[in-house]
Amino acid sequence: MQEMPDIVLKRKRLSKTKTVVIFRRNNLSFTDFSEITGGYVYEEIFKHHGVSGRIKIVVDSENLYDIFNVNTKSVKIKGGKDHFGIFLRFGDQKKLPLNKAGSIGCVRFELDCEGKELFYDGKKKSDPGVEIHDTSKHRSISAPASLSWAASHPFQGGGFSPR
Repeated sequence: MQEMPDIVLKRKRLSKTKTVVIFRRNNLSFTDFSEITGGYVYEEIFKHHGVSGRIKIVVDSENLYDIFNVNTKSVKIKGGKDHFGIFLRFGDQKKLPLNKAGSIGCVRFELDCEGKELFYDGKKKSDPGVEIHDTSKHRSISAPASLSWAASHPFQGGGFSPR
């Protein structure tokens, strides 16, 4: 089974006309959060497929378990105290830099990204060490004269002569 990556940042096409930006941070635990006055904070600088960024998550509550009460279409936090993930979904933005901030319930987040471009779901930069073969150049193969192409039925395109 393939492991979940710690960070995912991509564009995802939902339909022909709707595209969203998705950020997902997996493998978090309560020990990753620092305590501040009136709540908790998590901050990380990351690099993902040529995009560098910073994520900051602030929980405005004395109880860190309140983070699991947030479950909307744009922000989801799922898991347990030792292992959980945070999912953020924004409207499409084709060009970087990406600066998004928001607040849902007791959770505030800031996401700042810089780089060349965000890739779509499933597309990754090609590895320079991997060689890609061009399959568009094919040679035509001539069939030998001894080979008969006539079909046994007239609807199959071959000739049929009654006896």
